[in-house]
Amino acid sequence: GKDVVTTKWWKEMRGRGQDPRMWTQWYMRFMEDEGLFCLYPNLPARHAFAASWNEDGEHAAGDMARKRSTPLQNQWTSHCDSAPPQPVRIDFDGSEMTTPPPPPPPASLEFSPSPQSAAAPGAVLGVAGLIGGNLTVVSGEKGLASSGKCDLSGVNFIFDGIIYHLQNIVKGGFMGGIAKMWYNILPFMIDAVNSAGGQVTNCQVRNFTFDGASNVMCDDLSRVERLPGEKKVFWSSYYRGVPHACFIHMVYDQIPERTGMDHGRHTEYWPRIKNMRHAGGFLSISRATTDDMCALYGMCDRQYVATSDNRISSAFWPRPKDATEAFQKAKGITKPYFLAVGQRFGYKNYAIFWEGIGRLRQEIRDRYMVVLVGKPPHPDSEDPRGMEVKSLQNVDEEHLALLYSGAAAFVYPSRMEGFGMPPLEAAACGANLILGPFHRDRMPQVFGDLASYATTGEEMEAAMTKVYEGKKLDPKILIQRASGWGSDPRHGWNEVAKDYLEYMIHGPFRQGPKGSRKCGGIVQSPLDCRFVTTETGLVLAPATTPAGEARKDSYSGGPAGAVAM
Repeated sequence: GKDVVTTKWWKEMRGRGQDPRMWTQWYMRFMEDEGLFCLYPNLPARHAFAASWNEDGEHAAGDMARKRSTPLQNQWTSHCDSAPPQPVRIDFDGSEMTTPPPPPPPASLEFSPSPQSAAAPGAVLGVAGLIGGNLTVVSGEKGLASSGKCDLSGVNFIFDGIIYHLQNIVKGGFMGGIAKMWYNILPFMIDAVNSAGGQVTNCQVRNFTFDGASNVMCDDLSRVERLPGEKKVFWSSYYRGVPHACFIHMVYDQIPERTGMDHGRHTEYWPRIKNMRHAGGFLSISRATTDDMCALYGMCDRQYVATSDNRISSAFWPRPKDATEAFQKAKGITKPYFLAVGQRFGYKNYAIFWEGIGRLRQEIRDRYMVVLVGKPPHPDSEDPRGMEVKSLQNVDEEHLALLYSGAAAFVYPSRMEGFGMPPLEAAACGANLILGPFHRDRMPQVFGDLASYATTGEEMEAAMTKVYEGKKLDPKILIQRASGWGSDPRHGWNEVAKDYLEYMIHGPFRQGPKGSRKCGGIVQSPLDCRFVTTETGLVLAPATTPAGEARKDSYSGGPAGAVAM
């Protein structure tokens, strides 16, 4: 038959006198990027442990049809003993790759509970392990080792605000997810850096400013190289990277990989995957995200990952009954209701919610209604099975707190998240919870047995029937649990700002990737620039007497300020 495209290219290269051996490297790199396994021969006389049959012209001129690509190694020899314990991985240009390889995509969505599932609620918050000599530091109001000093003059922390462009966010407008996260974190970082003589640059793609920052327009990231600063630390709100600064990669989730969504080169997710190999270090929004960085991409050395759980706004607290009833009357909510908030497509798993409703006894469907906040996946995609439904859009935090406070139960059956803030918002307002497999299997340290869990329509029916039968938790228990993730202002977004900022200052940073070449050397001592949270923000930790002297002569970036799980 006719030549396939790769053979045609090979023959054209050969005709031009170019070396067609580049196809070996191209194929190996292709397999690497796709998370597939590829073994090329490295034994004498081109013997190998695997071989293939190739078409005419693929790897040698004219004589490869129906022949093996290389002789098979059919017995164990001394050459096998001398093979490297790990295969050498080759890039497009023939250079050896040193970053961890991506393992194959997961075969299913079945998860085992995290090894840390027995951790106490909120145990991940504000805890650090600092190794320097025999010095051990535990962050918090007690036991924090600090020099009481922080000089960040000449240091520019550069935030890429691309998310506000991608989500078309305007000041004062509705924000969700990532945009809301950085809107809450960045002001604390700006205040702490400015107080220490440093600078935070908000690299804007659209006009969305932060008070106290140097707000500049960055149509493209080439401007980063021209920004001021003897030391520059760069991180992006959505997966971009630069070689002109210490590049810290923010990772939110691996939802596409875990749910079978397309995450190839042409998608918006590819920069997250590609830039993992270039980053000097990482920021993560949850233990589950950090676990997946290891499981899916081999980034298992967690000292390079500042893991700090997402938090919720202090706006979420239980509203009085007269306020919730007045709001319900104004919005036409006439019955006790099951509440759902946010997107409801695919992996959010609301299909089992509607199935569960269909399985309920008629008397339960007649007694309750459903309140939905957020747009449906597409028109007529949800069947309430005869239960009354009220749909609301663009609800702000104040009114969302009223809805949470008045709900019979909050339903969030998601199979996969990065963190999943709505259940904590609901719990902070005292709402009982019906959650899905993500919170049960991947985040058990958050709610444990304080929630009902459903993975099928039958389990959803049982959980909703429990609500009808009055089998509900005391709201005070849920409110107390949620306090460790933000409703207590000492453990809010200011604590995430502390964890991330201390990592950007101290590291440790990976050695070798392009994004790590400008990392480290910001402070003279691992005790400098240590912070504590207060009810209003973030302040420099007072000087303390350490248990032992840390080595200061060669300090170029110590361990992470956030817990390295």
